[in-house]
Amino acid sequence: MVVSTYTLRILFLLHTRNLYIILYCTPCMNKKYVLFGFLSPVTALVFISAAVYIHDFSFTGTALSDMGRIGLEKNYIFNVGLILSSVFGLLFSLSLYTALKGYERIPALGFTTAALSLIGIGVFPEGLALHVFFSVGFYLLALFSILIIGVLVYRRKKNLGVFSVSSFGAACILVGIPGWNGVAIPEVIGAFFICLWMMVISYNMWTDNL
Repeated sequence: MVVSTYTLRILFLLHTRNLYIILYCTPCMNKKYVLFGFLSPVTALVFISAAVYIHDFSFTGTALSDMGRIGLEKNYIFNVGLILSSVFGLLFSLSLYTALKGYERIPALGFTTAALSLIGIGVFPEGLALHVFFSVGFYLLALFSILIIGVLVYRRKKNLGVFSVSSFGAACILVGIPGWNGVAIPEVIGAFFICLWMMVISYNMWTDNL
């Protein structure tokens, strides 16, 4: 069940002559926030594809961040796209947090931090000292959050647990293949599995299956 807003429910208890009012906050379903799990990957794909086309980008011997580096004409296409995508990803992560239960929520906070790191990539483009910190942080936080969520949800949602752990494993295996020329292709592979996981989880939240 997706939770992103809270409603205030009032329970009136009448006992003899006294009226007790118990106020408590409970989650309410607001499925529109689940859509950010789809919108974030789509936004990234559209803007990055536009940047690839405009800059005639080559995926060999390069990094994706080269399209947003300091001093490059129209670098804002790549950087703004990342920022928008990460804002949507942040909203998705908050919905994910409240959809999960108990200890499962801890790695969801890691995914929230990953979304903030993605914002950092766009705000501090290639050429600035903090860029590498945010770039590495995004992939590590996102992928390990997926892994830990998968392990924790396995007991009650075996299919989602296996899918999450498999997504992490597949990303690590493919990225770890030696001989990549540059980091752009490994970055695409990592981003693909992160985006795929987001959309699958969003679908399961939409159908009340998480």
